[in-house]
Amino acid sequence: MEAACQVDEYQGSCLDEFLSKLQTFHLEFDAYCPLARLPRCFVREFGHLVASCVILRDPNLNEFEVRVLKKHDGLYFEDGWFQLRRFYNIWFGGWVSLTYINPKLMSIAVLTRWGSEVKYPLSVPPLKRLLVNGSDAFEVGSSASDTSFNPRLYPKCFARSYFKELTAYNFDVDTNGEFCCKVYGRWVDFCNDHRIKEGQKVRFAVTQPTSNYVLYVCVYPQIGLQTTLSYPLSDGTHVPLYVSQQYFVADY
Repeated sequence: MEAACQVDEYQGSCLDEFLSKLQTFHLEFDAYCPLARLPRCFVREFGHLVASCVILRDPNLNEFEVRVLKKHDGLYFEDGWFQLRRFYNIWFGGWVSLTYINPKLMSIAVLTRWGSEVKYPLSVPPLKRLLVNGSDAFEVGSSASDTSFNPRLYPKCFARSYFKELTAYNFDVDTNGEFCCKVYGRWVDFCNDHRIKEGQKVRFAVTQPTSNYVLYVCVYPQIGLQTTLSYPLSDGTHVPLYVSQQYFVADY
């Protein structure tokens, strides 16, 4: 049992790091522009989920509320974004690593223009800068994430994890053929939204031995390799005889 827990803890830490990397994006902080355009790759994956106002939280739990401007050519941070310049002393510009947590919360890491990480203010309780009536005026207080929304950050380790190859049906048995659990309801919608197809590898994990209300899912990246064997004809053309497909899943 102890050995199994150690394996699960290691796999959980790898899964947590992998999920964080998948949802981390980088954008420039222009010290002379009050707007920041979010990367297009971020917009494609999470643009439809982001709320009109989000909380940006640094490693010391300081928070900024920023309004999101949605335009036909992308998403922009506007009201609240420019406050980072004074707060982190990045008067010459810098870089911001942005990790999507949920529609109203993102964690950030701030680098100077020359690539060194800034010193995050440390205070008890952490500093919070909230928009007032949606404008760039600020007040200090508890953020929306503390009251109307309860953000759930990724756990540091998992109690148990389960690796499964998806089939066309809802899974309900483990590798030994024994019943373990069943996913149903809107599972098909989940697969469609995340473009998960039959045959892909998915890991399911929980944070507690029992009474779990959240099931964490990680879809493993898959690389496809297609090989075509052909037969040459006398006229110089080729006729395909056999097509083989192999799939490789990243080992995390």
